[in-house]
Amino acid sequence: LFRSLVKQSSSNSVNPGEQLIYELRYENSGEGAAADFEIEDELPGPLSYVSADPSPSTVDGQRLVWSLGDLASGGSGLITLTTLVAEDATADAPIANSALARMSNPPPSQDSTVTSTDSIQVVVLYPAIALSKTSTDTEVKPGDQLVYELRYDNSGEGAAADFEIEDELPLLLSYEIGRAHV
Repeated sequence: LFRSLVKQSSSNSVNPGEQLIYELRYENSGEGAAADFEIEDELPGPLSYVSADPSPSTVDGQRLVWSLGDLASGGSGLITLTTLVAEDATADAPIANSALARMSNPPPSQDSTVTSTDSIQVVVLYPAIALSKTSTDTEVKPGDQLVYELRYDNSGEGAAADFEIEDELPLLLSYEIGRAHV
């Protein structure tokens, strides 16, 4: 009967808002067919379902089920599952995602459903942005140029997606091609 389920992710780290792709490989290296063979994957909160190949038979919230029928001895397959990591996912804990496989005809000495489970953990990477603004001048007169220097740094482990800096000048200053005037 059914012998293996392996789940792998496309990466062991991911940024919030990025897609994360999983591969679920299954194989029946046993002597008999696995009847009513199913694979189930309950996505954890930080992940949402995007697509799969083949498509799941059932999508019930975060629970995905592939009802694959009878899996013959020597039979195997691959499911490619694409998910999206939530924008508000945090690096506080890895994303733990498990898949399980079951059949309805286990050996007589086992429960009515045989489960083979494989799990993968993915770490969410977060940017750590630092921004400073300094002026090269301590005193200026009306009509003089005033130069500001904006320095930024990402010391975090993740990319800062769609990173922007906004600087609203006070009413006494005007902006001219890279320079502020008093």
